[in-house]
Formats: sequence, C-alpha cells, structure tokens
Amino acid sequence: MLVVFSFVMCVICAALGARELLRSNRDKENETQHLRTAALLFVAGSVALTPCVAYRFEVTFEERRELACMSGGGAWHRDLSACHARTANATLVPLPVPAPAPSSCPEGMVLIPEATFKMGSPSGQGDANERPQHDVKLLPYCIDRAEVTAAQYRLCVQEPHHGQSCTPAATTVLVPGEKANQYCNGDRADRGTHPVNCIDWMQADAYCKWSGGQLPTEAQWEYAARGNDGRTYPWGQAQPEPTRLNACGVECNASGTREGFIKQGMYDRSDGWETTAPVGSYAGGTSDSGLMDMAGNVREWTADWYARYPASTALVVDPQGAIAPSDEDFRVTRGGGWDTRDASNVRTAYREGWRQSERAHNLGFRCAHVPIQ
Repeated sequence: MLVVFSFVMCVICAALGARELLRSNRDKENETQHLRTAALLFVAGSVALTPCVAYRFEVTFEERRELACMSGGGAWHRDLSACHARTANATLVPLPVPAPAPSSCPEGMVLIPEATFKMGSPSGQGDANERPQHDVKLLPYCIDRAEVTAAQYRLCVQEPHHGQSCTPAATTVLVPGEKANQYCNGDRADRGTHPVNCIDWMQADAYCKWSGGQLPTEAQWEYAARGNDGRTYPWGQAQPEPTRLNACGVECNASGTREGFIKQGMYDRSDGWETTAPVGSYAGGTSDSGLMDMAGNVREWTADWYARYPASTALVVDPQGAIAPSDEDFRVTRGGGWDTRDASNVRTAYREGWRQSERAHNLGFRCAHVPIQ
C-alpha cells in the first residue's frame, strides 16, 4: 500500500507543479510565488517517488526471494524487511526436471539396456579366434526377438521403402562343395514362417536397412545371446537337447541315409524338424533377454568383418569390429544351424567367418535397431 500511496502522491505533486507553472505565465505580478510553489511541489513529488524506486530495485536485485515473499500473501504492501528476515536462510527448491521418456523398440524387437560384459572365451577355453576375452560396454539397442522369416523378406522384395529394396532370395546355395538347393526357403509357400536362408550378406544388410535398422554388430549379437552372466549357451549351462534348439538330432541320420551320407547327430532324439523350423519354436532355448533361436535353426550374419580379436583387453565401447577383413571378404556369422552336429558350435562365444557373397541353406539373419525415444 505504501508503494501505491507514494506513486499517487508523486503524480498529484507533478500535476499541481505543472498548474503553478501555467499560472506563473498568466499572473506576472505573482510569478515568483508561483514558481516557488511549483518547485516545492516537484521536490515533494520526487520524495514521494523514492519508495517506488527503492522497491523496484529490491525486486530486480533479489527477484526470486521477493516473489517468494509476495506469493505467500499476494499483497503488494508486504513489509520487505520483515520478509527478508524470514527468507534470509531459506533454501530455494529447484524446479523438477521431467524424467526422460522411456525408450522402446519397433514391434517384434527386444530392448537391450546399456551393459558391460566379457566378450569371447577365457584362456584355455573355446577356440583360438574367441580369445583374448575382453571387456565390452554396449549402449542400449533393440534386436529382433526371432530370425527374419521368408515371408518378411518377401515384403522387402515387393514393397520398397526407406530408399531400400531387396532382391529375391535365391533358390540355390553358393558355397563351395555344397549341394543343398532343395533346402532354400525363399520361394516356398509352405515356409513363410521359417527363417529366410540362401541369401548373402548384402541381401541381409539391405533388408535391415529397408526395415529402418541394421545388422547387429558381433558384440550386440553375443551379449543378446549370453547376457552378463557368461553363460555357455543362450539358455544357460545345460547341454543342448531337442527342446532347446533345432540342430542335428536323429532326424539328421534319416535325411543323411536318404541322401546317401551319414550324419552323427548332436543328440540322440529328434527335435521335430529335418531342416529349418518355424522361428520361435523352441521356448526352452530362450535367452535371458527373451530372444529365440540364438542357437540352431540358421546361422546368422552380423555387421562385422571377420578378424582376430585385438590383443588388448582394455574396455571398448560399442565396438564395430575390424575396419577391414583379415582374410578376403569374410563376415562374422554366429549361432549354428539346423544341421550343426557339434555342440561347441552353438556356444554363445563361437564365431565363424563366411564370404559375404556366399549364401547357404543354414544361414540367415536378424536385425538390430536404435531405441525409439
């Protein structure tokens, strides 16, 4: 209220002073008296304006504290000195920071959170190309829950977008010494839910880009399969058996006999499929992250060039593999296929190199994606 009264008095004094100046022009006999009165009124107005100026300085100089005082009662006549005394030792509460929106993944993918794990096999275990074991940190990423199916791949052929399209999956294999054209799924109407196979690395890469993602790096693939507990197989430490994966069981013996050669199976029971199985058929083999078929069914292309691991075991963040292949144009494959007979070849650390131009009846892929914010 004091501020309002001061402002009103300032205005009144200014108005009266202006009136006295006008009178001095008309009343020459009393001009001196009018000028003296006008000067006194202007001085009084200036004195009346002082609380306004002082108050405005206070608000500007300590705005947050004054606003906090005034908001308590909502009255502009609040005694500022008393308010200062009450708030001198007060702690200003910071404004809440909105939590970041949770990340998500495209349909059919699993979100893998940021993690650090030991990649490869320790000294004395596994194959030489799995060593040295080294620490890897991965930023969050998404990865397909299951392998890309023949039906999904056909959509890429039929419906180009994202500036990408796919060439049809081949009906023949392209691997030296292999004669397994009859196992290609790409053009078979009855294999739409089976993993697409008989495609080379470039076709797999094109599909993942068409879907808005990319092939997983070798490190992303391994962590999604084994987690951070160092498990030997995607499901844990137990040996492979027919409820966990589609590999070579007694059905291999039957198909081998029929085709004129003998295959010794990984296990002595049938897993139900002589060749590929519909993706996600083996719940017992689900990884800790919820991924299916990380062992068996088809091997899987990854983004990386095939090369020996670096000698250093220092922590690396989101490794992208070798800059160039160490031997011709080989890419890393992981996971083992439906005709894999050796249990060590479906371990989470097992790695192979295939020429990127090769296509095989036991080789497919899945995709990765950046999380959606």
